[in-house]
Amino acid sequence: MDLLPPTPITRLPNELLDLIISHLPNRDIKSLRSTCSHLSVLPLRLQRVFLSPNPSNIKVFRRIADHDNFRRDVVEIIWDDALLRTSCDEDYDDEGFLGEYNQWMVRACKKNLQDLNSRKSNDVDRPDHIARALQAVAAMQPIKAFWGQYALLFREEMKVLKSNADVDALAYGLKRFPSLKRITITPATHGYLFNPLYETPMIRSFPYGFNYPIPYGWPKREDDTFDKDSDKEKHWRGCRVVMRLLAQETAHHVTELVITDHQLGRGIDCNIFRDPCEQYDNLVCLLRKPGFSRLDLSLAANAIDQEHHYGWSAFFNGSLRYALAQAMGLEHVSLSVALSYLEPGAKVGNQPIERCMSLNAIFPVENWPKLRHFGLSGFVVTTEDVVSLFKRLPETIRSVELRSLHFLGEDENWWKLLTAIRDELDWRTRGLATGPKLVICPDTYRDRWPGRAIWIEDEVSEFLYGDGPNPFSELGAVRFVGVERDVFDPEYERPHTTVSNLQRLGITKKDERPLCELEM
Repeated sequence: MDLLPPTPITRLPNELLDLIISHLPNRDIKSLRSTCSHLSVLPLRLQRVFLSPNPSNIKVFRRIADHDNFRRDVVEIIWDDALLRTSCDEDYDDEGFLGEYNQWMVRACKKNLQDLNSRKSNDVDRPDHIARALQAVAAMQPIKAFWGQYALLFREEMKVLKSNADVDALAYGLKRFPSLKRITITPATHGYLFNPLYETPMIRSFPYGFNYPIPYGWPKREDDTFDKDSDKEKHWRGCRVVMRLLAQETAHHVTELVITDHQLGRGIDCNIFRDPCEQYDNLVCLLRKPGFSRLDLSLAANAIDQEHHYGWSAFFNGSLRYALAQAMGLEHVSLSVALSYLEPGAKVGNQPIERCMSLNAIFPVENWPKLRHFGLSGFVVTTEDVVSLFKRLPETIRSVELRSLHFLGEDENWWKLLTAIRDELDWRTRGLATGPKLVICPDTYRDRWPGRAIWIEDEVSEFLYGDGPNPFSELGAVRFVGVERDVFDPEYERPHTTVSNLQRLGITKKDERPLCELEM
């Protein structure tokens, strides 16, 4: 029995209390549960669990899997596919790593603080900025202070990698989570300093102000380690493990696979579709599973293909199309490709690419009568090819997302594509109520601030279905329309408009100095 008198929050009607609780993260719900017996029965929302080669993540994962109530609510497993870094070049070789820290860690931690300041830019000082600035102050100490913790994390990770304890945990979870339907694999879990994409048990265990080399998992296509056979077992390890287990454990309920780089410009090696390999066979096996309904796939390709010059053979030999055709019940599909060495105008070294990625040769849309969402990112395209594909989409389609497309040809751009979609498709006659909602993301900021981009939705709909102007100029430049978002920072969202308008709205300030000037 509580000896303390009722508080205002305990006097609230249950319906209002439930509404308030619905906006709180689990860590705050846990704090509320510990305040009194009245609130101790508040349910935790454990619909997703995290896994990686880290003991903290594995421990929490198994505890939830062993809990008779919590395990029944889990619908998603998120695999953090970013191994800890041992150099600024993201080389995962552990030989000699556990000695004295090197200058690479000093440079990496210094860059973290620089990136933190850069991403904050000239914004007004929001509460989340101040919270990160306070952590940055705690991080202003010699890197040697963080070395012991980082070395411990690395040793723990190496131990898990040798024992495959994370693999065993995943196999256990597939049997223990009856509502599980989705597995997400990403290298972007750690986000940037003090601002992770997901607050995993591992990340929550970090000391306050802990500055460490942020791991991004999958290498970029142009990295020296990308094609090294000796490194391939460590690159994309989570993807390999998950696809193998999903192919072997037939009793699971997983019908959605999301392999995404979260706009980091990375992906899994597209050569799994060029040469016969176990990864391809496992993916095909999963796509054939009855009821499989969603696939998000981030690929990495080289715009300079030594064997098939500008040919991207992995996209033209039929293997990718064959794999996609196995998912007859697909409702959501999104493919992105990160191309190295590709310059504006779909050029490599000032030489225009002679061939686009034929979308009709890749996507077997006739096999997807239930398709509701179609996403495309990073492909080299022409207006004619995109419109031709869209004409073949089933009438069930309700949303289309186009991001970071590379247009082939001097006269090809977003303006021409949108105009052709409006004039050559029947979407306008169907109306917005039943026609697809098209979202466009030019991805203007990716090179400077990964994860940050302009999203154009309402203005596209007004142009396609109403009398609104084309949101792009005839030269293909985006006008001051749309919304800017940051996948790592939900508080960043603001209209894409002029600097003076942002200042007038109280989003940015006139003072050019950031919240704090951070130097190591």
